[in-house]
Amino acid sequence: MVILGFASLLNDGASETITPRLPVFLTAILGAGPAIVGPIEGTAEATASILKLVAGSLNDRGVGAKRLVFGGYGTANLARPAIGFARPAIGFAIGSPIVMLLRFLDRVGKGNRTAPRDALIAGAAATTIRGRAPADVTGSDAISRPLAESGAKPLIHSARPPLRAVRLSPARRVVMLPAEAPMDRVYANRAEAGQLLGAAVRKRLRAQPAIVLGLPRGGVPVAAPVAAALGAPLDVLIVRKVGVPMQPELAMGAVAPGGVTIRNEDVLAMLPDAARQFGAVAAVERAELVRRERAYRGDRPPLDLTGRAAVLVDDGVATGATLRAAVAAARQLGAARVVVAVPVASREARQMLEDEADEVVCLQVPQSFVSVGGWYADFPQLSDTQVRELLPGS
Repeated sequence: MVILGFASLLNDGASETITPRLPVFLTAILGAGPAIVGPIEGTAEATASILKLVAGSLNDRGVGAKRLVFGGYGTANLARPAIGFARPAIGFAIGSPIVMLLRFLDRVGKGNRTAPRDALIAGAAATTIRGRAPADVTGSDAISRPLAESGAKPLIHSARPPLRAVRLSPARRVVMLPAEAPMDRVYANRAEAGQLLGAAVRKRLRAQPAIVLGLPRGGVPVAAPVAAALGAPLDVLIVRKVGVPMQPELAMGAVAPGGVTIRNEDVLAMLPDAARQFGAVAAVERAELVRRERAYRGDRPPLDLTGRAAVLVDDGVATGATLRAAVAAARQLGAARVVVAVPVASREARQMLEDEADEVVCLQVPQSFVSVGGWYADFPQLSDTQVRELLPGS
């Protein structure tokens, strides 16, 4: 009984160290959304509940309780450390199924061991305490959470490279990231980012007729101060991201006016039936592109960028697929020079855009980039009406 109690304490401590941090790992590191996190946790807990009944029935039918308990603890404790193999480099499309499988195996272990373990404890206990013996032994689990949290803190602080907590969203969610990454500026809102970006673009842009094009919706509040700083007209270039169906924030490409289509082959290579998925989502996004053209530009004539410098502005860049499509569209519309201007971008996106545009003005490229919204204190979703109010002639 003492051995089982100690094993239960250590096992629950390991679980309490990992499980509370798993949703943050999935969303912040692998880029998964609620549509992924929910099924993973729901499947895991349902599996444990069902297997408790199955394991108890097997034990009653003569399957050795010790084998079930040993197998349950062994399965769980092999699965948990393997979660670390779901590295950010492999992306959410591969990483999320790996985490789901390992979390499933963890709960398989819990389901397999619980009822047989209680039967072993009851069988070993004296008859006078047989009813309460399982609770007495597993009661030590109650202290597993504070012990787990106490043990996790020194591990976090002793990590190499050191870690620090950073905010991921206005909800103040945090994750531990490399401490040597510079503490980059968090903008108060898109207007502040636009003012700072406008000053940087004005220094870089040569004397040349220019037009500032905001990418709706989030890019327009940033583009308005940029246009004011340059004394240039403001318009919109509507580009639609083609997101992965189960994770729309992850771009598998983008579409833009003039039939421009950009495909993110790295993401598409990880998806089953990629051509069909891309085609279906792209058709929907093209219809939305037409709707927004009418909503934002109304009866104004089509954009003519001939001989002008087009300054493309967004509120930030994660993958770069949307801005790649915007650059291609601007060139197709006759722009003599294409400048991409953003307050923040991932390192990979900036490098990719430098190959596409004539110049990239980016205020900061964090070493640890999680999401665009993480670099704004106030990052609300915008309506079509709010976008129109920022545009001249509205």
